[in-house]
Amino acid sequence: MDRRSYILPILMFCTVLGPIIAPAAGSDSDDEPLHPDEYPEEDRESLRLGFSEFVADGVPSEYRYLARSLPLVLVESLADIPERRRSFEELRAAAEEALDRLESDTVSRIADLVDERDELLFTETGEEREQERSRINEELASLRDLLAAVRATEAESVSGTLSDRLALEVARESEEQPLFADGEPLEEARRHELDLLLGGRMRYDDGYLFVEFELAVAGTGGIQTTASTLVRPEDAFDEIEPLLPRITASLLNRDFAVLTIETDEPRAAISLDGSVLGFGSVRLRYLEPGTYELRAGAAGYRDYTDEIEIDASEEQQLTIELEAVERTEVTVESDPSGADLYIGGEWHGRTPVTIERPIGPRSAELRLADHSASRFVLEPRGPDSISRVLAPDTVDLSTELRDRREGFYRSLGWFAVSVPVPLILSGVWQNRVDFLVDNQAAMSVEEQERFIRTTNTIDLVRWGGVAVSGGLLINSVIQLVRYIRASQYYHFD
Repeated sequence: MDRRSYILPILMFCTVLGPIIAPAAGSDSDDEPLHPDEYPEEDRESLRLGFSEFVADGVPSEYRYLARSLPLVLVESLADIPERRRSFEELRAAAEEALDRLESDTVSRIADLVDERDELLFTETGEEREQERSRINEELASLRDLLAAVRATEAESVSGTLSDRLALEVARESEEQPLFADGEPLEEARRHELDLLLGGRMRYDDGYLFVEFELAVAGTGGIQTTASTLVRPEDAFDEIEPLLPRITASLLNRDFAVLTIETDEPRAAISLDGSVLGFGSVRLRYLEPGTYELRAGAAGYRDYTDEIEIDASEEQQLTIELEAVERTEVTVESDPSGADLYIGGEWHGRTPVTIERPIGPRSAELRLADHSASRFVLEPRGPDSISRVLAPDTVDLSTELRDRREGFYRSLGWFAVSVPVPLILSGVWQNRVDFLVDNQAAMSVEEQERFIRTTNTIDLVRWGGVAVSGGLLINSVIQLVRYIRASQYYHFD
């Protein structure tokens, strides 16, 4: 075979692989790393946590059920852990994964562009081909610079931009099976795309069961022994509970504390560092140790503020007694006076009456014989004096209010129906005027007179429609005023 027949395949091979291999050979050069604004972002919002059956070594058959039952206890107890604080090694592994993904995408894009440029040799000709090749070469140069920058970037610098806390998402083998198999932990974690796999080992010796809990971290390839115990098989479940705090701390990857806060006012809002946690009482199970600003407050009580120190693995309980503030007074009057004042269904005297301002909003009502009741709301920060006019009950106010409302809507409806008539007639009249101006020369005198009479008639009808619409609008305004006056007898503040 002629040696020239090898030239084209060799050139194409070098063209495709050259841009990809060349940056790798120059990775030890003085290439500039990525700018922090160009760092790749992590494509995850949570970590997948799984639980596996325990590996049972030499455990008698009558106790093998514990290899599955004990992990099920862990699933029930630890499935609500909110998040994990990732270690430096985990962040570095995540940064390396993000850089590898960006490098792979860049290499793939370079290969695609090289193929696209080579196809131009067979599909395009002349100036268009050169323009397209120039565009591709510019993009290739940019991608090669990016690839060199990616390879020059240290994972430590990228890891500092990643979130050190991610939510934990519990994964299951299947809908019916919450546990994964008891194989090699790291292999099981990677096979099921888990970030964390909590399992363990059991060994039986001379009537005792040695139980060891292990946490496999797929990102770093490490296995941590979180807790261990030596128990009799029949006492295994009782001995597991004291180990849960240590196992929980390994999943959180930090120390934690349990804090219970109770107040003597069920409506009191409780907050830590400005975040409202609940009302009346709250229990925090995975609180990070440290110093917090505690606040509690409710209407009618002085705000409680304190700085508290929470230690690791401490179950702490705080009881807060709120101090009631001195309440001001509010005067309620009515016209006519002598009306009975009811607050929340309880009688508080006859108007004019001065009462202690309520702690929170309360529904109040004024009742007087032969008058309609007036309802309003007493506010903790409302006016110092409230006055209400009571309407005589000789008129059924609800019926009158309904009639006024229906009268207003009815008059408004008639006005809306009347509006299109003058608008349509205005259009017809204008069209006839334009027609007369354009065709007057071609019309006879009799035709012109007849046409003008008809047009004038339409004009009169049009203005009549405007007058009718105006009258209906005035009627709607009158009905609205009557409706507003009737509604003034009802007081819903």
